[in-house]
Amino acid sequence: MYQLLGQKPELIRCILPEWRIHGSSLFEPKSFESLWEIFQTMINETNTTVYCVLDGIDELESESLKCLLSKLERLEDTAPPKLKLMVFSRDFPPRINASLSAYPKIQLYSESGMDLNFSKQIENDVKTLIRTEVDKLSRIKHYPEQLKTHVFKTLQRRAQDTFLWVGLAVGFLREVDLSATEAALNDLLPGLDALYRRILFSISKENLALIGTMLIRVAFARTPLSLAQLAFALELGPTPNLELEVVTEAKVKLSQGLLLINKGFVALVHLSLKDYLLRNDLGSEDGLRPFRIDADEGNCNITKRCIEVMNGDNFDDELFIEIGDRGVPTTDDTDDEGNIYESVPHESEGEDIPATDNENDIYEPVPDKPAKYLFERVIKRRFTGTRRGADFVAATALGLSSLAKELLPESHSEEDRKKNSDCLTLGLWAAVDAGNTATLQLLIDLGQDVNARDCYQNTLLHTAVYDGQKEIVAVLVANHADIEAKDSYGS
Repeated sequence: MYQLLGQKPELIRCILPEWRIHGSSLFEPKSFESLWEIFQTMINETNTTVYCVLDGIDELESESLKCLLSKLERLEDTAPPKLKLMVFSRDFPPRINASLSAYPKIQLYSESGMDLNFSKQIENDVKTLIRTEVDKLSRIKHYPEQLKTHVFKTLQRRAQDTFLWVGLAVGFLREVDLSATEAALNDLLPGLDALYRRILFSISKENLALIGTMLIRVAFARTPLSLAQLAFALELGPTPNLELEVVTEAKVKLSQGLLLINKGFVALVHLSLKDYLLRNDLGSEDGLRPFRIDADEGNCNITKRCIEVMNGDNFDDELFIEIGDRGVPTTDDTDDEGNIYESVPHESEGEDIPATDNENDIYEPVPDKPAKYLFERVIKRRFTGTRRGADFVAATALGLSSLAKELLPESHSEEDRKKNSDCLTLGLWAAVDAGNTATLQLLIDLGQDVNARDCYQNTLLHTAVYDGQKEIVAVLVANHADIEAKDSYGS
């Protein structure tokens, strides 16, 4: 779809109706049916034949593969005649073969020994790759002719016609001293898992924690990380003489080929590496334990690090500049039809806006009190409609004080001050509700009323006392909150 839009931008009209309903969740697995219908509509509205090549569908996650195969099985009956599809895949899992059995098939490789011509061609291609790579190694490492021949024959014998195995093995040998080449060759067993194991065991002790963390961050990132993003994920920094990306690139190269850099982005060398790192038996060997990945723990660690970065002190640094340059929607994009902030309601005269049931509302995923209460009961009824202000209140409610400070609505005129008044007042209540003392003090310093009351005539101090927020109470009292103030019940 993205490629079609690149060729024919006018096809965006096929996407916008569903986008207005679903927002960014349109591109999540649960919306696959809608996406497929949009794809078919786009094909129908083109005036030419569309050739679509799907490569490596065997690497899809189980649920995604199931959805795709269900469509491919009925392709002849449902697909527009303009669509011509070619699929590349291994025979595993078996359901791929079963689902696509009705279509013409070209067997490029067969473990059963059938289709020998194709198997022989693959074998010859791998042999050519090995010869080319060993020639390069020989020039770099100054192999004697006898050693060069030994390396070539050993790699050819153990490669099992797997290009990836050859690439990793050559990368491993490139880091080995000439005198240790033969011993290293003996350790290079056939099969990717055996090779992954050998490479991981060869990583030096001082780099174990770094490489382990890098693999986790990259394996569980939803999209490939840029060098700058990976640097922040790893808490790296520049040196007096080296820029941040140069430092990060050097760290990635310590992975001995398990991580690759392509156009400034970092990814695993192959999806099979993630499968290997998720294996439970890795935790039973001391040398491999630092690399064992637990899916829940990995996702949790990435989430925690994202929050730490959002709550950092410097929002002018390379990561945030890069995000802005790449066109991620910002709070100033108020006129964009597809803006994710469109779900924030505008102020409505004399009318309460009920909490939305729209699962795509940007504030809906907030999990529990105090933030969820604030979003559902306060922001949605009283918010003024400025996008930046919405983010400010959200960051305050979530305790992200540095982010809240960065997003603080600017007041350059009397009109701005009036427009931002409700937002800043909400910020006070959000700070109290979340126990966010830093933002509370900031707002008080900016002149916000420390004795502000809600619709029940409760003051900030009342709320803090009721909720047992001792630190908030201390801040309010230190800023001369009225300790004699009465609520609507006279208490």
